[in-house]
Amino acid sequence: MIQPLRVGPSALPERFGARFVTRGLLGRGGFGVVALAQDTLLGGEAAVKWLPGLSPARRAALRREVTALRAVSWPGVVALLDEGEQDGGLWLGMERVHGAPFPGGVFDQLQGPLRDRAVALLLTLERLHRAGVVHRDLKPQNVLVRPDGLPVLLDLGLAVGRGVTAGGADEVAGTPRYQAPEQARGEAVDGRADLYALGVMLTEALTGLADPWAIHELDPPTLAALRALTAPDPDDRPASAREALALLGVEPERRRLPDGDPLPSSALRGLFWGPDVGLHLAEDAAEALWRVTEGRREAVAATLDAWQREGLASDEGGRLRVSREALRQLTPLAAGPEAIEEAEEAGRVEEALARVEHQLAATRAQGGDEVPWLRTLTRLALSLQRAPALRRALYELGRAACPWPEGEALLHGANRSVEGDGPGALALLDGLGPVEDPRLEVWRHALRVHAAIRCGDAVVAAVLASIAPLAEHNPELSASLDGWRGLVAYREERYAEAVALHLRAAQGKPTRAGRLSSRLSAASAQLDAGQLDAAFEEAEVLAKEAAALRHTLFELRALWIQRSAAVRAGRPLHASPELVEAARAAGALLAQIALGEAAIAWRAGQTALALSFAEEAERAFAREHQPGVILARALLLTLRPAKKAERVKLARALAAEARRCPIPGLTLQALALCAAIVPGVDAGAVVKLAARLPPALQGGRLELLSGEECLGLVGAGGTILAPPPPDP
Repeated sequence: MIQPLRVGPSALPERFGARFVTRGLLGRGGFGVVALAQDTLLGGEAAVKWLPGLSPARRAALRREVTALRAVSWPGVVALLDEGEQDGGLWLGMERVHGAPFPGGVFDQLQGPLRDRAVALLLTLERLHRAGVVHRDLKPQNVLVRPDGLPVLLDLGLAVGRGVTAGGADEVAGTPRYQAPEQARGEAVDGRADLYALGVMLTEALTGLADPWAIHELDPPTLAALRALTAPDPDDRPASAREALALLGVEPERRRLPDGDPLPSSALRGLFWGPDVGLHLAEDAAEALWRVTEGRREAVAATLDAWQREGLASDEGGRLRVSREALRQLTPLAAGPEAIEEAEEAGRVEEALARVEHQLAATRAQGGDEVPWLRTLTRLALSLQRAPALRRALYELGRAACPWPEGEALLHGANRSVEGDGPGALALLDGLGPVEDPRLEVWRHALRVHAAIRCGDAVVAAVLASIAPLAEHNPELSASLDGWRGLVAYREERYAEAVALHLRAAQGKPTRAGRLSSRLSAASAQLDAGQLDAAFEEAEVLAKEAAALRHTLFELRALWIQRSAAVRAGRPLHASPELVEAARAAGALLAQIALGEAAIAWRAGQTALALSFAEEAERAFAREHQPGVILARALLLTLRPAKKAERVKLARALAAEARRCPIPGLTLQALALCAAIVPGVDAGAVVKLAARLPPALQGGRLELLSGEECLGLVGAGGTILAPPPPDP
């Protein structure tokens, strides 16, 4: 039940930051309150934890929770959305989880749904513990079982991990009913304390009592499992959540390989789940496996079993899935400044990032100065431009012995920009002011420009004007400024000028990754300038370079440019589900790639596949507040079956939305598709917009349609778009 807004002597803030609008009160506790809020950025509801006091213990508790949530990001743990300070308090925005306290029902045996939920919770705990985080307050109220049966961990405010200490007055914090004996005594705890709490919860679920000894009437296997989990001595409990799974009869099957000669790396690739496009997961996992086994079959089987037991690999329909994070753990690294600098200069950013994390861990173990490594870590995370890398860097900064506010502000600004909150990102970055590290200062300006692009042309012009005097005596900033001016030229459809500016920027960039980024921007401008052969050939080269560097974002971007050039030139292509899967897994360029593959599938008559991709593109564009959403919706209107009256109503509404789009090419295509449903609607606008296309694009396709096809759809000559053949 949602309670009124007032809490004690003061009211909840009407907003938390610029993102969350308060709707009511969900609950309260000793730490503060949890408010129900509307997420204005992503839509939907959120839960905002609000600590109006700033006592050291409360500040430390929230910092631990933020640090823990940054370390983990998967469905079994509540998602961290945002955080901030205001009105003398701290707040933490999280997804709102709907569900019942664990186990989410009444059960009389450790089978069926109860076993499934216990297994799912153990798998989550196994990943949590592998990330170095111990929950320390596991209880039914902190584990909500969603309607689909998945248990989700809440409230990591007492969590501790490597480099994060509990400290303060809550050293023996937790809920006594579920506390392990060593935790109640104030001793150091590890993941076995969470296993004890799970054992108590399961005992309570089966007997109605939270008494580890009230289990004697249960069947022997269940009795043995619960006794092991709730053993008073932690050394008598399972050593890990993975071992606890074995108590419930969950064991990965040992893999068997036929006898024979050692296998080459290429033959091992089939053991792993992909995609290799963009991510190269199967390829790199096979290489890592061959490196430690040399293809010897018995060693291969044993190593795969070990990877599964350690949580480095998981079964995915008969093949093993190894994440990019796990591959970093499996790759032997030499650390040291020289190796890191060489990897960064060569553009091997993922490798450089892994080396820095390795060096940072060693520095912490020796009690050394973390700040230089944190600076390098932040710069590399910003270079990757991916949310997982930003979260990982924020996690490491949260664990630092000495806070580094500049770095956290930069990463928060980047994160907000990635999520589409341009005004919030720009306010944060402008408020930060100049950064001491000159290379990070260049990144601050880069983030300012990208945030300003989401705020309008006037804001972009003002930001660039503020940078120009600073760039006169800074070659790296000057090169970057050329690139940012190229972005403005591109937005204003001055494509030839954009190409020249980006190529000039590439010449002045000090790192290979920077040069690649500028060359990709030049190829993108060539694409819209109608220089399709040049764009295709350059993107083909850049995709190979990015793949060699394992720079996922750049490789996906190059592949998108290459395939877009091929589509616009009328070259035959097949839709690539693997490319969409790679973008989905990487969290990068999903909207653009899904729309491009939807268009290819649509023209090939693969209606079901086109519909699936178009729906994914529409969700991604809407989530990122990008104007491309109107094109995805126009394609969906074409693909989805509906009654004529409903289609006409939707087409009129979409046409009104398309007229407000600031990008003429998108408006042109969306209006033309609407006109196919409502004859005559905006025919004049379509004719005018088609005439505005650069001469090189008059006959070639855009994202979905050519200018000639748009004219044909409104009966103004042009090319009549033949309906694609149906699905076979």
